[in-house]
Amino acid sequence: MRRPRLILVTTGLPLLMTGSAYFFLNSSVQIRDWRSDQAVEIAQKAFSQNQFEKAALAAQRALQLNNHNRRAQEIPANLAGKFSAADEMERRRQILKQNPADREALLAFCLAAVLAGEIETATEVLGSWPGDTHDIRFCRAAATLALARKQYRSALSIQKEVAQFADAEPTDRLRFAALEALSNDPAERADRQAVLEHLKSDEEIGAGARQALIVSARNEPIC
Repeated sequence: MRRPRLILVTTGLPLLMTGSAYFFLNSSVQIRDWRSDQAVEIAQKAFSQNQFEKAALAAQRALQLNNHNRRAQEIPANLAGKFSAADEMERRRQILKQNPADREALLAFCLAAVLAGEIETATEVLGSWPGDTHDIRFCRAAATLALARKQYRSALSIQKEVAQFADAEPTDRLRFAALEALSNDPAERADRQAVLEHLKSDEEIGAGARQALIVSARNEPIC
């Protein structure tokens, strides 16, 4: 009877040790990721307060802990964008290399490329969009690209589609209203100006609505 018991003990001990090692390793990864997320919170708060050096150091710490933390990857790119559109584009190119199928990364790179004047680069990336293009992120990038090419009517049409998505944000609707307020159609123009007047009281996008009204009043119709 002793031998089977000995077999059970010697068999069970390695299993117990393996399970314990897995538990502690998994816990270690979770703690590392938590610490990375905490560093991101510090970085984002510092960024919002224009404490850019503090934000950069906290983001660096977050990435040292977890190089795949997407929120942490965004902060150096956002910081670069404060000073140089070209530097932001390069930062976002690096993010895209790490996350080639990430549609948020694709959108951010396209927008950065347009700001840097790299229209053809943005067009090329948009042309390789993975999966369904009936996607709010694809349409946001396409509208921005059309606007950069001065294809105003096309930009207006695409931005209208963006504004109709269920997950459209107030800024999406603001962009559509601002573009249509520059329409050649007097009815469209008057309607969107009325919308912008209403949006002036919105806490999040009121300033943008007021600016769009000024632009609409000062400029000739373009689309």
